[in-house]
Amino acid sequence: MPLAAFRYAVAQSVEDGHLVELRTRLPRASRKLAIVLHREKRLGRATTDFLAHCSAAEQHGVG
Repeated sequence: MPLAAFRYAVAQSVEDGHLVELRTRLPRASRKLAIVLHREKRLGRATTDFLAHCSAAEQHGVG
């Protein structure tokens, strides 16, 4: 799911009352992702899309 679509879905859920935004003084959570690839195998479409999403989010400072 593209990041814009994800944000829209979350915004809609907050607006509808299905999700609630909690304010906290805790530091923003983040995680580093390491990838190990098998040299003789190709990545599937879902994996390629996921890696592109993670790369784009990192470049935009999300997460």
